[in-house]
Amino acid sequence: MKISDIANRKFSRAFMGYNIGEVDAFLDEIAKDIERREQDIKLLELRNEMLIERLAASGVSLSSVKTE
Repeated sequence: MKISDIANRKFSRAFMGYNIGEVDAFLDEIAKDIERREQDIKLLELRNEMLIERLAASGVSLSSVKTE
C-alpha cells in the first residue's frame, strides 16, 4: 500500500457518517501492511548485523560503519 492510497481513500457516506465497516476494513489493511513492513525492517537489520560481523571477522575496518 502506498501513502497516496491512504491519502486518496474515499468512503461511502452512511446515515450518520462514513460506513463503519469500510473504515474498519481499511484500518485492518493498513495495520497488516505496517506489520509486514516492520517485519521486513527487522529482517534487514538482522542481515545488516550479520554482514557487519562477517566483515569484521575478515579484518575489514568498520570505523565508518554505523549499526544504529
